[in-house]
Amino acid sequence: DFARWQLYGEPSLWAVLVAVIGTLWMLAPRGIPARWVGAVWLLPLVLAAPERPRAGEAWFTLLDVGQGLAAVVQTRNHTLVYDTGPRFSDRFDTGEAVVVPFLRSAGIDALDMLVVGHGDNDHMGGVESLLRSYQVRRLLSTVPEKLPGKLVERCRQGESWRWDGVRFSVLHPDLDSPVAGNNASCVVRVETGGGALLLTGDIERRAERELLATHSSRLAAAIMVAPHHGSRTSSLRQFVAAVNPEYVLFPVGYRNRFRHPHPKVVQRYREKGAMLLDSASHGAIRFRLGREGISAPESYRITARRYWNDR
Repeated sequence: DFARWQLYGEPSLWAVLVAVIGTLWMLAPRGIPARWVGAVWLLPLVLAAPERPRAGEAWFTLLDVGQGLAAVVQTRNHTLVYDTGPRFSDRFDTGEAVVVPFLRSAGIDALDMLVVGHGDNDHMGGVESLLRSYQVRRLLSTVPEKLPGKLVERCRQGESWRWDGVRFSVLHPDLDSPVAGNNASCVVRVETGGGALLLTGDIERRAERELLATHSSRLAAAIMVAPHHGSRTSSLRQFVAAVNPEYVLFPVGYRNRFRHPHPKVVQRYREKGAMLLDSASHGAIRFRLGREGISAPESYRITARRYWNDR
């Protein structure tokens, strides 16, 4: 591992330019005095602190993990990871390949909370890799039996907390509810002064009806990750109307075998006037939820476009 240097926090453009000048100075021909000064120009590359949200803000990133789900919510001093994407083999999973590199690029060195909202591989396949790489202060899950040896708390309706002026609430499941499987997914709402985000996991119609019965007045959110990847088993018209999202995000794989999102579900959201974005087309998708509003979405496929990307 000593042959590899891991930099926490993506360096800014000015730090890279200064480092290039310093490198050229150190590589100057022998005889030029004070070549060692070039090393000083490298310091901003390692010392500059990465940008972080302001108090009262939340930055949300839906990561591109193919047909699965992994998302990150950052506040000024705290970080929550919701699901970790799939595990494809004993040697490859998206926790190690996608989630951990993203957290390191954001300068995050510890996790305040990991939510394993659902027990299927496409949601929790990368858990072990994430736990090996990061200290996790709290681990919430609806499937603690699938995390043996870990100090796991039940994800339960009614729990809420505040981080840096941002409110987090667990809306589902009720521990007394008989729901299981997809319908037992942990539903988390994140709220700032300028808007709200709803993380729904893989809930289907039964869970949506429970939420409508118990939390109809608290479902409204400007941004929603579509239930169950946009499956036809989810997104009841009444549920869509209660959330009334401006943006709907579909965490899906390119040409996935389930054909998510389903055309009828897509049409349902379009009828409500929502902007639809999917990870297969846009890559990672990022929003900034501020104290007075929500930023336009940032698509990794656009901000980091390569010549081989389809325009």
